[in-house]
Amino acid sequence: EEYLLYMTWYEANAERVNAAMQAYLGISLMSLPTGDLWGGWIGDMDWQGSGTESEPYQITSLAELMGLSELVASGVAFEDYYFELTNDIDLGSIEINSGNWNPIGWYQNASELNGTVSNTFKGHLDGADNTISGLKIVNKSQNLRNVGLFGAIEGGSIKNLVIEAEDVYGTDNVGILAGTISG
Repeated sequence: EEYLLYMTWYEANAERVNAAMQAYLGISLMSLPTGDLWGGWIGDMDWQGSGTESEPYQITSLAELMGLSELVASGVAFEDYYFELTNDIDLGSIEINSGNWNPIGWYQNASELNGTVSNTFKGHLDGADNTISGLKIVNKSQNLRNVGLFGAIEGGSIKNLVIEAEDVYGTDNVGILAGTISG
């Protein structure tokens, strides 16, 4: 809970914090302390709901889905937490990262891309019969592994979700829903 509160506060104040760090200390920080694969990633973690099965966190926008992806990469697995997609989301409108999606439950840094995903998604997502469209993950200059809407799901569940992919490419563990599912 405290971590989520901090991340929410930091997201809201990142520009001011970064400007002050640059002005007074001469250093620059990323928008969130996630890793080098997440530069410019702008996620919204201000979800409605409490994360329980009866009152799941509500994912209502691309920014909120990006927030989930980034928080999982930073180490919040959401084990036994519940999410619900409340409407269709088009990933094709991502303007950063060459329009590519960073999977939910994926790596923090480019140096990890050939290894095992250490921050997997362990929660539960109900798509509520909504569609996530425009999924694109293409970077042929890197040996991408564990790619899909989710990179790695461990003990979690996904149901009632339609996914429409534009282009998904990787060298190992590639899927539309997830690169790796275990547990």
